[in-house]
Amino acid sequence: MRHAPNRPTVPSLKPFVLAWDKERASMDDDPLHCALEDGNFADHFFEIDRPDMPASQALADLLLQMSKTQRRKVAAMQYQWIAEARDVE
Repeated sequence: MRHAPNRPTVPSLKPFVLAWDKERASMDDDPLHCALEDGNFADHFFEIDRPDMPASQALADLLLQMSKTQRRKVAAMQYQWIAEARDVE
């Protein structure tokens, strides 16, 4: 089954994951931690309202548009994307 035409692709979330990683480094809490790092992919883990955390909010909004399988792939890829970005910095 092909993804819906307006659904984001896994690779397209890389810049959003990197922005989220930078943002959460400077925050006391991380609303997406339970989802992306603990493997909770149900919709309610992505239903956040955090205008004070624009990168987290943007990533959560995009993840809500994705299937659970895509969310699992993003969660698996986040470590590689973050490590690669840190190696470049």
